[in-house]
Amino acid sequence: MDRCELNSIEILSEKTEKFYRKYLRDAPKSVQELKEAATKRLLESKVEERALKIGQIIPKFILINALSQKELNSQSELQKGPLVISFFRGAWCGYCNIELEALAKINQHIKSLGASLVAISPQIDGGIADVVELYNIDFPILIDVNNATAEAFGLAVEMDSSLHEAYRDKFCINVPQINGTNDWRLPITATYIVGSDGVIIECDTCPDHTKRMEPKRILEVLLDLSDKK
Repeated sequence: MDRCELNSIEILSEKTEKFYRKYLRDAPKSVQELKEAATKRLLESKVEERALKIGQIIPKFILINALSQKELNSQSELQKGPLVISFFRGAWCGYCNIELEALAKINQHIKSLGASLVAISPQIDGGIADVVELYNIDFPILIDVNNATAEAFGLAVEMDSSLHEAYRDKFCINVPQINGTNDWRLPITATYIVGSDGVIIECDTCPDHTKRMEPKRILEVLLDLSDKK
């Protein structure tokens, strides 16, 4: 891949904003108000300040591929080259699915730049397989049991208690059941670009789950890395 191809990469925020507009049309006003208040509290808590940052070394992890059931070792991946890591809430999250589809579309570019891509979610039920098939995802989606890896990255947070009933009863999203836990913890949706030495080169850890790192930015960072070789 070369830089002239970057302009052809779709803009993720345009798709997530379109999805958000649909949500505003369809979701009950009472639920919208609850979610807005919960997001405001989360942003004000500055929970992202405890997340790993640029220049820090990522913790080692060994996680199970949701489809193949095979282990993936982060150290083994880093021996091959840079690693792009996307933490997402689950296949039930529309914004996450939009991002996964966008990542699938650039994965060949990521590979051509000598890097690997993995996505990590605490979801343990079968919903992941449906998303993989629907969006032709060709990179590993890993199961983070009990959010242990998200916790190690400083990303695990408890969903605001005001949202539990709405998610469970109005959206049929029972997070403890989906994740096989007794809590409502989820990762902040985050993207990390990690050098082969395990050091974080770029990251996006916004607590607002509607905001994600642009695929174009991922490729820009990997191109910069490639140019330095």
